[in-house]
Amino acid sequence: MTELARSFSDPNHNLPNEGKEIKKKIKIRIKSSTQEESQAVLARALKQAGRELLLAQSSDWPFILRTGTSPDYARQRVQDHLVRFDTLYRQLKQQRVDEKWLRDVEQRDNLFPEINPGYWA
Repeated sequence: MTELARSFSDPNHNLPNEGKEIKKKIKIRIKSSTQEESQAVLARALKQAGRELLLAQSSDWPFILRTGTSPDYARQRVQDHLVRFDTLYRQLKQQRVDEKWLRDVEQRDNLFPEINPGYWA
């Protein structure tokens, strides 16, 4: 095991100054990479929140409710989309998105893949 590798597993391991600088740069790159991934997840969540809002507002639901063809189904779909929107809103506000849950929701309803959340800004 190299001296640099040993320093990551043993925080008390002393490195020469050059090794300390390398370790510091590696940690900065890891942190930067993690922040970029986090921003990408937040962007996906924001797009999905837009989709959920559009799906909840779909003109089909009021039509189905008014005609009485499948009112329970329509109510459930509107409620599902609004609950997902609300969940995404809260997660975005806290900047803590449940990526596994987001992936599942995206797979269920990934309409408008190029949606631009900036339209609501």
